[in-house]
Amino acid sequence: MPPPGDALLSMGVLTVAGILLATISGFSILVFGVGVRELRSWNRISVFLAFFAFTAVAYALDWLRRRLPERAWTAPAVAVGLALVLVIGVLDQVSPAVIPDYAPTQARWNSDDAFVARIERALPDGASVFELPYRAFPEAPKVGNIGPYDLVRPYLHSDSLKWGWGGMLGREADWQVSTAELPAAEMLDRLSAVGFDGLVYDLGSTYHFKEPFPDEISAALGRQPIVSRNRELAFWDLRAYARAVRERLGPSGVRHLRAVALADRTERAHQ
Repeated sequence: MPPPGDALLSMGVLTVAGILLATISGFSILVFGVGVRELRSWNRISVFLAFFAFTAVAYALDWLRRRLPERAWTAPAVAVGLALVLVIGVLDQVSPAVIPDYAPTQARWNSDDAFVARIERALPDGASVFELPYRAFPEAPKVGNIGPYDLVRPYLHSDSLKWGWGGMLGREADWQVSTAELPAAEMLDRLSAVGFDGLVYDLGSTYHFKEPFPDEISAALGRQPIVSRNRELAFWDLRAYARAVRERLGPSGVRHLRAVALADRTERAHQ
């Protein structure tokens, strides 16, 4: 162990440097300004600042232990003191006030599980399911009660299906934003041409993109969806509609519509 003075001085310098670097409008903005933009989320330096602080606490406790008289109760007292520090630290990090109510989460999970199981029974293995409302992925701001990662819910329960969630922003998946904002019939034509066999709509979302509303989708398909137990998710089987699209457009028409759909990318996908 290095001398306490040297170690504490090093920890102090690193703490001050870390705060000056990572604080809002701190030195990190200079790093960003010179073009090193891959380095971000400077607030994560808090883990290192905590380590520096714990190091100082460890030296302080060691300093206190060495000044206690050598008695029979010294070792037990030190052990009790360390245990108290541990307990207080754990309670500070895991307060009962921040423990979520798990019952609604469990009920939602069970509802999603039963819902996806119905979809997997309805569709063949490897079938693709599109998801609405459209949310850019990843790191798009949360709007209403839905963020870029909320559409992963059905995927977590699925073993045999492919899902339209998770296409990287700025890549090939950007066509989704243009397709999702079309009128119901045009959107369904494109989804069928691209190869989607089903459509899931998050009815519980308070966010609405420019996509058609569920009633418009049902009207275009001529049938009502399968709805989850908690009424949050709806599913339409698109296979019959896709067969009608193939009959109406023919093979060359379907190929052309697929090419148009996948090439239709707008700047809105990057917002």
